[in-house]
Amino acid sequence: MSNITDLSKSRYCKGIQCPKMLWLDAYKPQEAEDILPESVLANGTLVGDLARSYFGEYSLVDFSFDKTEMVHKTNELMQSGAENIAEAAFEHDGLYCAVDILHKNGNGWDIIKVKSSTEIHPISPLSFH
Repeated sequence: MSNITDLSKSRYCKGIQCPKMLWLDAYKPQEAEDILPESVLANGTLVGDLARSYFGEYSLVDFSFDKTEMVHKTNELMQSGAENIAEAAFEHDGLYCAVDILHKNGNGWDIIKVKSSTEIHPISPLSFH
């Protein structure tokens, strides 16, 4: 079972839009409704695959439930001279971050976030009193 401390950007956005949805996602995922149609997920996968090849050849950090393994693989790829790393992962002070594409740019790195949408969807924070 996941818990609230595994907070991702997606879960944060759910919590901003509806705190109950975040709670269900964390503590009763079997009862949370999956509102994304299969076609939307397939389209997102296609867009992600296209984006990965946008900068040319890339190395992929395979998913693992062991996040330390993903961080280690990312570091190995960066040290070996990889210029494009898909699903790169980082950890600092107990905080974990994964990025869609890490692209070498001169002496630094660009973080590329890939989104698939036909329109902009604003996310407004709730005000609590």
